[in-house]
Amino acid sequence: MEMLPLLACVLHATLIAAYPSGAPNRACPGLLPFHRGTAPQVTNAPYRIGVSSLQYTPNMPITVTIHADDQSLPFMAFLLQARVKGNNSTSVGQFSQPPVSTKLLTCFSSGDSITHSSAQPRVMLQMTWMPPTRDMGQIEILGTVAQSKQIYFGVLSSGALSFSGSSSPPAGTAEGAGMGGAATSPYTTVVTTLLSAALMTSCTLLMR
Repeated sequence: MEMLPLLACVLHATLIAAYPSGAPNRACPGLLPFHRGTAPQVTNAPYRIGVSSLQYTPNMPITVTIHADDQSLPFMAFLLQARVKGNNSTSVGQFSQPPVSTKLLTCFSSGDSITHSSAQPRVMLQMTWMPPTRDMGQIEILGTVAQSKQIYFGVLSSGALSFSGSSSPPAGTAEGAGMGGAATSPYTTVVTTLLSAALMTSCTLLMR
């Protein structure tokens, strides 16, 4: 029986040594760890990535949660990132206010990813993600969750988030353009020109 506590200590020390301070940048493209001789599990993952809303709006933060279905199977490490659905070449949005024992990671842009900063067992973890400032189409929160160095599940998805709300118009567009911020349509220009011509004609007749 005395071997059980010792075994637990050895196992925990091994996990800490495997990923003591978070996922490395080389894990960014595939969102998978580089553990030699290992591969993602093909069984159903006991972990889920959840979001507080399936719609994203500029400047409205979304809570992202990693949750263990079975509390006897805590996770030790993770890496999360938001990407446009079907496009694995870049990230979108930004994580903020990382919880204790987590940290922001710069993969493609500053703070676009989040990972653990120390390996410790967790059954739930909540993080804050800020959506992009414009409509990017459908977005997924993707990531890998590790139970141990040899056992990890990925790439997991939160499901698709759809855009909701108005985004800021690009500079130089009709909306908000010009000193007064109002756009002039071609119809308004024609009417203004005709009225000016009529007024000039009336003034000329009156002066004769």
